[in-house]
Amino acid sequence: MNQLDEDIRLRLLKGDQAAYRQLFDRYYAVLCRQAALQLGGDMDSAEDVVQQVFIDFWVQEKYKVIETSLIAYLRRMVQFKTVDRIRKRMTRRGYEVGCVQAGLSDANPAETADVQQALHHAIAELPEQCRSIFTSVYLEGKKYREAAQRHGISINTVKEQLRRATTKLRLRLKDFIILLITLSPFIHYLNDC
Repeated sequence: MNQLDEDIRLRLLKGDQAAYRQLFDRYYAVLCRQAALQLGGDMDSAEDVVQQVFIDFWVQEKYKVIETSLIAYLRRMVQFKTVDRIRKRMTRRGYEVGCVQAGLSDANPAETADVQQALHHAIAELPEQCRSIFTSVYLEGKKYREAAQRHGISINTVKEQLRRATTKLRLRLKDFIILLITLSPFIHYLNDC
């Protein structure tokens, strides 16, 4: 941790609100750029994410448990909040509507229908447990722990089933992979696994 960040952290531990403001001023812009990249350039949503990160950081007194640098910790918080926001968007809109709003509507309507049909078929062809867990985590936005409890299995089993599901989907959707990567946030989940 650099000296200025360490000084800010020590002042935060003493309850110095000016240190909190200094931290905000120091890292707000860089964190907004990070969130905007993850959110496909949506700066309004990026600012919402970063503001929530700073609120959580202060209210939950996250500065008391930091073992890494302040910026590394804040970047990680932004990353998690951004993924949560994307999952909630997809859950709220449904993955079909989410794909359309993410840009598939600008594509050739025949391509859009082909991608949606291929996606439906690929998900439907997954083994029952893979499909159920995939739907819980990626389409309903459940956390691994919640999916494990829902299905009565361990978190490691959830991870393994998701790995299998994403591998099968990648293979099944290989003809559409370029279109999906460029136009849909959904495929990013497949690439992250």
